Amino acid sequence: MKTTSILAFVALALQFTTLSVTADDDACKSVSGPFTSTVVAGPECESPVGICTLGVLEGNFHATYEFTILTLVPVDPANPAVLAYTGMSVITLRSGEKLFASDTGIMDTTNPVAVPFETTANIVDGTGQYTSGQIVATGTLNLITGEAVGSHSGEICKDKKNKP
Repeated sequence: MKTTSILAFVALALQFTTLSVTADDDACKSVSGPFTSTVVAGPECESPVGICTLGVLEGNFHATYEFTILTLVPVDPANPAVLAYTGMSVITLRSGEKLFASDTGIMDTTNPVAVPFETTANIVDGTGQYTSGQIVATGTLNLITGEAVGSHSGEICKDKKNKP
C-alpha cells in the first residue's frame, strides 16, 4: 500500500465530525490561517516519547500553543516511517484565555527534512468563554531543524451554559 493511501485513510479515520452551529450563530467562531512551531526537548517537555512543540497560530486566530505527544506508533509494520500519534495541546489566546485539546494525528517520516503531518485538536475545555471546538492543522516538519510550518482551520465554540 502506498504511503499516500495510508495517510489518506488514517487521516479520515482520525477526524471527528466538525461541530456546527444550529440555533445560535455566534456560539462558534471559524478560525484559520498559517502556523509555525519548533520542537522543544529537555525538562520543559513532559512527553513520554520526548516530543513537544511550541508554536504560533496566525490568520484570524492569533494564539500560541504548546503541544505534547503522548503516544507514537507505526501505522503499518511494513512501513514503519508512517506514524500515528496522540497528544494534548494548550492554546493560549491573546486575552490569556486557555483552550485545552486532545489531539490525534499522523506523520510520514520517510524524508526527515520534509515530514508531512496532519493533526486534529479536539477542544475539550477552556478557562474562558470558549470550551469546545476542533482545529485541524496540516503542515511539514523538518526533523533536522525541528521547525514546522503549515495551516490550520476549524472552529472554537462558546460554552452555552455561560452565555447570557
